[in-house]
Amino acid sequence: MKSGSAMPNVNAEKLKTLIIPKLGIKEQNEFVTAFKNIENKDKKNTIFEKIDEVESLYINSKEIINELTHQLDLIKQLRQAFLREAMQGKFVKSTNTKETGLQLLEKIKAEKAQLITEKKLKKEKELPPITEDEIPFEIPEHWAWCRLGEISNIQRGSSPRPKGDSRNFAKSQTSYNWITISDISSFCEGNKLKQTKEHLTEEGSKHSRFVDENEFIIAVSGSTTGKCCLTGIDGYIYDGLAVVKQINKNLPSEFLMNYMTYLYSHINISKSGASFPNINTDFLNNLIYPLPPLHEQEQIVAKLEELMAFCDDLEQSIKESQGYNEKLLQQVLREALQPKEVENE
Repeated sequence: MKSGSAMPNVNAEKLKTLIIPKLGIKEQNEFVTAFKNIENKDKKNTIFEKIDEVESLYINSKEIINELTHQLDLIKQLRQAFLREAMQGKFVKSTNTKETGLQLLEKIKAEKAQLITEKKLKKEKELPPITEDEIPFEIPEHWAWCRLGEISNIQRGSSPRPKGDSRNFAKSQTSYNWITISDISSFCEGNKLKQTKEHLTEEGSKHSRFVDENEFIIAVSGSTTGKCCLTGIDGYIYDGLAVVKQINKNLPSEFLMNYMTYLYSHINISKSGASFPNINTDFLNNLIYPLPPLHEQEQIVAKLEELMAFCDDLEQSIKESQGYNEKLLQQVLREALQPKEVENE
């Protein structure tokens, strides 16, 4: 403290942010006892030397924690960079440009038209052409921009219907999985939904929107709007979700998942605290979508899977270091505050 300087203003809010070492009751009692037993200057100096030691240790530990947190943030940025580069076609160098995104688009449009003719799909209103202002970034010349609704059939879920007894999970565990937004948050491994909390009765399943395994679903309402995943199971979705069923079943759902993940994270990064805008099936149908040839989509998916696994390993290593650093700090604090026998004589 500077000579003659006044104490800074202290209020309840500042006291709430005060960081103190976390010690057990035993260590706290030993610390208090050490102060009570101070009988001479030498012992007093020893105690304050311990305080200085603990303070220095805490500062150094906090610096390590801050650095590890910074490294986790860098990994998040790295994931985004990988997704951005992949969606711009920078991960593949095609040697076979005879197959183009435009050709694939025309093929899918023909498939969709046939399904409409066979009355397996409802005819939808024609989507507007893409304008220059709508294109968000450059893609390879042999790719194509399209609207998501041109290559898929987008359906919203249904209102909740009769469900099994949620108080008795074992009883309610029928084969009719009832998929909600909370399941996406709770039961996803990687990007795939593995189970649901609730299940429909057989009667309820007759009035609900069915989704196949490995289809793309996205939240379209509430604070989690834009959150998405692939279905690792089949099931039925409620009306806060929509499913994007790709017309061509050979298209990898993972490519769609990667693009939508990029959009979701990009909005949250560019607008701090913001979420996806309120969306509906019209929004999703009109969404601008980059379409590479099929074989390039498969290459991009495989490359991203490899890179994201690399990021997972880095992240796990840093989290382990955080845990080790915290345990080490607690151990050293205990040793520093433990009265030595010579001091009690």
